[in-house]
Amino acid sequence: MIQNKKGLSDIVITLMIVVLALVAIGGVWAVVNNLLKGQTQSADLASRCMNTNLQVTKTVCTGTIAPKFPCAITVRQLGSEPVAGVKILLKDTVAGTVMTTPLDVAGVITIEKVYTVTLTQGTGLITNPNFVEVIPYLKDGSGNVAMCTTSASLSFTV
Repeated sequence: MIQNKKGLSDIVITLMIVVLALVAIGGVWAVVNNLLKGQTQSADLASRCMNTNLQVTKTVCTGTIAPKFPCAITVRQLGSEPVAGVKILLKDTVAGTVMTTPLDVAGVITIEKVYTVTLTQGTGLITNPNFVEVIPYLKDGSGNVAMCTTSASLSFTV
């Protein structure tokens, strides 16, 4: 029969403290691990965006705004990272008008690609575009779109 019950309770308390410490360490590790994974994905996309080097080589717009205004924009891939698509923004620098919403055109550029976009009144009243800006975007492993901060632009005449 155990006469000294005080020694047994000290062992139980010590084991409980060890278990609580392990649970706390596991909780902290889970939070830190999720934060590190998120930062790693952001850094990876930023690095990939630095390798997307686009050049707008030619832009030809024909027709009038009523009802449609087609533009063929030739974009050349100079970097090593293929893009998932581009946002195209046309401007009229003389009148000071800009498209209200950039046109989203999906598609990978291998070496050179011609994007044919059609402006309508829903994209903004650009009657005489003379400047185009092309902004690339990438997709991460989850399929989320990440806009790059770099862009390519070209002034042209209609």
